[in-house]
Amino acid sequence: MGIVALTVCCFLLLYSAGCAAIASNDQSLVVVNLTGRALLLSDPELAPFYTLPAPQEVPASVLPPIRPRTYYVVTAELGHLAKQAGRTDVFVVDTRTSTDFGETRPLLVRRLLRAVPVATLSGQSESAIRS
Repeated sequence: MGIVALTVCCFLLLYSAGCAAIASNDQSLVVVNLTGRALLLSDPELAPFYTLPAPQEVPASVLPPIRPRTYYVVTAELGHLAKQAGRTDVFVVDTRTSTDFGETRPLLVRRLLRAVPVATLSGQSESAIRS
């Protein structure tokens, strides 16, 4: 009985250590949906058919703070503000390729567009992006 208990305890310790190592991946990407609607992303860069719930019922009206490895999906209006601010962590839904199945179902998003295109960023200096 003691050998079984010892084996089970060792397995549980090994399992919890493995889970902790996976959970502590600091390079993982976080995508936050601030559009006010649940999104069903089929963008292969993020994950095929990844459901992204909205943490709030109404769209955000202000730009969120900049956090490392965090991308934000916002409305087109807030995307314009992000473009003026030079934010590279803000994305908007490509309305031309998305499919709306109604208010109660998630919006099927095939592509997310950066508020500030990468080509625009390469032409600017580092100081112009931050100001």
